[in-house]
Amino acid sequence: LMLAALSKAAVVLQDPAMRDAATGIRDFLRDRLWSGSELRRAMSGGREIGKASLEDYAYVAYGMSHYAKLSGDPVDRTFVAALLNLAWQRYHGPGGWRMDDRPLIPGMGEQRAMPEGALPAPSAVLIRLALESDDPKLVDRAVAAAESGRQQAQEDPFWFSGHVDALLGAAGLTR
Repeated sequence: LMLAALSKAAVVLQDPAMRDAATGIRDFLRDRLWSGSELRRAMSGGREIGKASLEDYAYVAYGMSHYAKLSGDPVDRTFVAALLNLAWQRYHGPGGWRMDDRPLIPGMGEQRAMPEGALPAPSAVLIRLALESDDPKLVDRAVAAAESGRQQAQEDPFWFSGHVDALLGAAGLTR
């Protein structure tokens, strides 16, 4: 989320220090937390600590999408696409979103929409990012995922405000 904020600030303020800070975070994410095939949660002494989660993929993809707009570098856009595709493959299934990519009981804990908390709902973040994708299949999945959580979002819009926003995006009502 910090990467997104710094990237937006660099654009709006035309501030080289903000751009440099954003580039430093991007470099850390790509060089240290990206294995080339998956996101790592953390590293210490060259060793992986913990397993990346749905939230990690959502928030890193969100930050990187803003950085890619700042940099204009196709490599950054490709990285965003890789993060999005992995997140959807690992954490979204027929029953909705799941927090763990390998649940003990298949299908357990799937949710069509995830509530907001102290941070934005990762499912809503991924739906919005996928709607902006150049991949038509991913866009279609995002529209379907937004629609599948419609009832939940309409019944309790306060807790599902991110999903409401995703629905508006899927309907083409927001940019």
